[in-house]
Amino acid sequence: MKKVLLVGALLIIIVVALGYFSVRIPGTQQTTIIMSPKEVYLALKTEAANVKDFAGMAAVYRKYLTDEFFQENNFKLQSIPADQREEVFEALKARVVPLSDIRVDTISESITGNDAVIIAYTKDNEGVGLISVVKENGAWKVSGPEDWVSSKIN
Repeated sequence: MKKVLLVGALLIIIVVALGYFSVRIPGTQQTTIIMSPKEVYLALKTEAANVKDFAGMAAVYRKYLTDEFFQENNFKLQSIPADQREEVFEALKARVVPLSDIRVDTISESITGNDAVIIAYTKDNEGVGLISVVKENGAWKVSGPEDWVSSKIN
């Protein structure tokens, strides 16, 4: 009996917590869990790694980029001639630092109001990435390209 009460209490706490950390989207029955800037960045990297084509890339960008940054990227993607898209798509994927090369355990976020900066390090400790994130319509969104620099001191 005590186990049942404990499980029940735990479920109530979880439901209350999910309600506290969620947002109801006006005009819909949909509820979205609010992610931190770091969680948004990790979700973007994870989903982008599995993208197979331009349409998939656009869908991931739409989900995790600010409206302005999405429009800028989508315009660039759509302006590429159809016969060159596969080649350009592969080149773009090759330019991005994959999540598998990032030390996920050291990713940090610095939040000031509606702005945040994600700081990430490569596994070889030779690269530092800065990612700008802003709060847009109540959700954190990536607002610019990843800025990776060498962390080697000469």
